[in-house]
Amino acid sequence: MNYNYKFQKILQLREQEKEETESRYNDALKQFEQAAENLYALLKKKEDLIHFQEAKMVSGFSVHEIQHYQLFISNLEQTIHYQQQVVINARSKMQWHEQQLRERSIEVKKYEKMKEKDFERFKDQLLEDEQKHMDEISTIQFMNRKRKVSSLAKKKKAAYADREEGKGYGVFQWIIFMIVIPLLFALLVTLIVMTVAGINVLEKAKELPVISQIMDEESADNGKENNERVALLKEEAKQKDVKIQELEKDLEQSKREVEELLTEKDRLELEIQKMKEQEKEKEEKKAQDRSIISTYESMSPKNVANILVNLTDDEAVEILSEMSTDQQADILEKLPPETAAKYTGLLSGSS
Repeated sequence: MNYNYKFQKILQLREQEKEETESRYNDALKQFEQAAENLYALLKKKEDLIHFQEAKMVSGFSVHEIQHYQLFISNLEQTIHYQQQVVINARSKMQWHEQQLRERSIEVKKYEKMKEKDFERFKDQLLEDEQKHMDEISTIQFMNRKRKVSSLAKKKKAAYADREEGKGYGVFQWIIFMIVIPLLFALLVTLIVMTVAGINVLEKAKELPVISQIMDEESADNGKENNERVALLKEEAKQKDVKIQELEKDLEQSKREVEELLTEKDRLELEIQKMKEQEKEKEEKKAQDRSIISTYESMSPKNVANILVNLTDDEAVEILSEMSTDQQADILEKLPPETAAKYTGLLSGSS
């Protein structure tokens, strides 16, 4: 008997989905690593350029060179900003595919566990069927031997009857007709007379030593046979109870595994929802910041400068970092020299 898992097609489908999801996750991981490497290279390039500019300022720097490097740094910052978005998108894509891979792995594991349990039950059923088959074979062999012995006994009896019939009226028949039959008839008459007289023949017969011993032996044999049968039935009931307990344990284990898988699935769904909410909050904050920056960009540099001096240094630098280089230059020009120098240093350090 070949084993056939009833959910094999579903298991194969889940495994195929897992392999496809794993392939997409690996591709997303490679894209994220490539984007991160590109971002690192740009940041490294910017850092080297800033160090070079600082060293150049010690030896002397013309206004044209300053403007040239500021323009180059501005373009580099735009490229870095774009690459940062690429990295964020690649990370989100990679995390999404990772989540999908976890879900597919849980599904495959669930069906594999079910298959293992089903295969164990199949093996137990196979052993039970094999045992029944062996019992049937043993019963058939016993009945065949019994019929064979019975057939031989009948043949021998028939042959013996034929031989006795050929001998005619023998000694054995004479004993039966002349002694046994009259004796049985006399015994029957005696029993009838004693019964009519009100005497309990069986009770009186038990008082005889030989008959009492025979009846006691028969009672003992019957009691022993009954005890053996009761012990056998108790052993079979005990084995069935053990098997039922094992099946109940397997069922409880399967229920626990399903509950664990469902709990894990709920937890992962909560994590996904939490990640989505965090991404949404980030997008809303970015949109809000972008709206504020757009407002400042629409204002004159003088008005922006008057507002920045009333803000903290971190808030002012954050607003300036979101503006273009030309706008930064116009606003810094309207600020006091000390404040402009401080903000310039903070902008260089934050970039």
